[in-house]
Amino acid sequence: MAQRTRGILQIEACGDVVPVVQNVLENDEVSGSGDVVVDTASSVAEVRDVLTLEDLERKHIKAALEASHGNRSDAARMLGISERNLYRKLNDYRLLP
Repeated sequence: MAQRTRGILQIEACGDVVPVVQNVLENDEVSGSGDVVVDTASSVAEVRDVLTLEDLERKHIKAALEASHGNRSDAARMLGISERNLYRKLNDYRLLP
């Protein structure tokens, strides 16, 4: 994975995105093409609470269920997984009512 992509993913995983992005825009270089050149190591150091993949997946599933007003079929479609897989994840993460 490219350094730039890793930096973007790490920033997006952060719960407090705005200060991190502001800092990147203020302190990192901008190339001639307009792309922001991110010093990945310093950006990661600024991320205070890094979520595990499990926590990130749990939050994403909750968000899909909220967006679908609890409709599991629609939530599974939004997530790009089968209803059966969603039900298994809901059970694993103890998200079933």
